Amino acid sequence: MSAVAAIDQISLLDGEYDNELLLKIASESPTFAHMVRSSLEYLDSSGDNHLPTWLGSWIEDRPKTQVQLVVTQHPDYTVDED
Repeated sequence: MSAVAAIDQISLLDGEYDNELLLKIASESPTFAHMVRSSLEYLDSSGDNHLPTWLGSWIEDRPKTQVQLVVTQHPDYTVDED
């Protein structure tokens, strides 16, 4: 199995969490789904526990604002799902 195929097999489901919004966005965007799965694979295999990925920035007409996809296993960076 190729590395891409193996990454695409990583489940986005979890027995403890609903993950409804994640699953909705992933179903609408194969690119997003692959980014999340690749981030999970990286964290599981690298020994790292926090992976922010830059998605875009704005600097005109507002303070510098950034959108990131953050996948983390670090307890200091998790947020409540509510």
